[in-house]
Amino acid sequence: MKKIFIVSLVSILFLSIASSVTYFLRYVDMDNLTTFILGIVITVISGVLFAIFHKQKIFTYVCLLISAIGLGYLIRAWYIFRGFDNPLWMMLLVSLAVTLYLWVYYLLLYIPFFDKHCGWFTLGFVILSVVFYLIVMANTTTTYVSTFGYYMIIEIAFIIGLCLESNTIHELLKNMVICSYSVFIVALIIGILMLAGDGADFDFDFSLDGGDTSNFKSPKDKKVKVEERSEFYE
Repeated sequence: MKKIFIVSLVSILFLSIASSVTYFLRYVDMDNLTTFILGIVITVISGVLFAIFHKQKIFTYVCLLISAIGLGYLIRAWYIFRGFDNPLWMMLLVSLAVTLYLWVYYLLLYIPFFDKHCGWFTLGFVILSVVFYLIVMANTTTTYVSTFGYYMIIEIAFIIGLCLESNTIHELLKNMVICSYSVFIVALIIGILMLAGDGADFDFDFSLDGGDTSNFKSPKDKKVKVEERSEFYE
């Protein structure tokens, strides 16, 4: 099965779950600080479970789910802080749009030069994405732009997971779990903005470990093996 389809499915499910959690938390009476702290705690729980049970395949799915819930709490904390209340359909559309962003990256790899220099292309793609996002942010006042920025951080992490070496679905999903902890970057940015108290939409920051792209492999047309069904619960 091609890696791009698996990562796309993980992406849309992860962001849709986060969006649903954000939306339905509107019916829970909590302030932004409590919601923010709960989001961090939930994500930490996911990390601890993954560190302990990462060899058991079922926990790969469990930890992805918990991380998505943690992201939902963090986005809700941001909404409370900014006074946003986006409808669920809009948040799901943002989730879909961010997943399409993954496909833009992937389809560009069909240009031979980009495919051959996948690491540097990925770095350039991220930088251009940041610049483009900041331009859009500076020229719009819509309530979903910051949400797109936060989700974009997660998607960039998933792009990195797509490029990392993985020969089976389980290895790929483990990479996805690790990349999902980019939720902590979202938490850091939201926390700084909440402390600053200005509510600015400057909400995008991501690095690639000093630009080291030596471990990046082009994911174009790469497939991963489907494990035996009996191994699912190992």
